[in-house]
Amino acid sequence: YTMVISGGAAGLVGMSTMLGKLGAYTQDFPRGIGFAGIAVALLGRNHPIGMALGALLFGIMDRAALVLKLEGIPEEIVVIIQGVIVLAVVIAYEIVGRWIAKREVRAAAEALEHLEGGAEVAA
Repeated sequence: YTMVISGGAAGLVGMSTMLGKLGAYTQDFPRGIGFAGIAVALLGRNHPIGMALGALLFGIMDRAALVLKLEGIPEEIVVIIQGVIVLAVVIAYEIVGRWIAKREVRAAAEALEHLEGGAEVAA
């Protein structure tokens, strides 16, 4: 339900930006908001607090892009850094998930061995 509610809220916020400020969908409309939303959800693992922290991180990085532009550094570097962060988080989640699955299989196998060993002693 969190994703549905956040998607609806994001749509309402985007609609007010488009209709109130610009009046129409033009070339000046901010791009990449959909990517940022998905990336924030990935960073926060669909948990409201995690998503808030991910949104804060992306917001800070977007504002940092303006400062970098003033220093002569291309602002696209922020998008690259955001992509690297998302990629690293997805890879880390996958590695941790596989490690946990292996640990659970190992624990289940040990428990099964223990049960089978106890059955032989009782027989």
